[in-house]
Amino acid sequence: MTAAIALLALTLAAPLQIARSRQVLEIDSVEQADLLSFKELRLGKPQLGVGSPSAPIQLVITRKNASHADWKSWRKSVVAKKSEQKSLSLVTINGDQTEGARVNYFHCLPTDYSATPKVETVSISCETKKVPNEGPRKPSKLK
Repeated sequence: MTAAIALLALTLAAPLQIARSRQVLEIDSVEQADLLSFKELRLGKPQLGVGSPSAPIQLVITRKNASHADWKSWRKSVVAKKSEQKSLSLVTINGDQTEGARVNYFHCLPTDYSATPKVETVSISCETKKVPNEGPRKPSKLK
């Protein structure tokens, strides 16, 4: 009985933790660490008629600068005329660690890169944006 009371006291003394959702950025299915901000901008007007009905999309992504070399390398290879289009996904992870929502961007290339000792920012231009159907599906558990 005393152990049960002690356990109850510890449980009540522990701060209440509310599960919050978070956003994860994936580039070619690889999760990007230290994401600080993600902004989507539409460039121009949608093209009507033959071809893609959507305007180009500009993404501005900022993360903590922890000596990552992947964004800078990607930008350098594009400037060197080695086209390396990639796919990006912005995934919302629910508090219970299930995937809540996903937005996919395709045919993406970095257009600008900058870094300070604290943060690095990349601007990325994408041709296509797709939001998977929000039908009745049970989200998969993430690892």
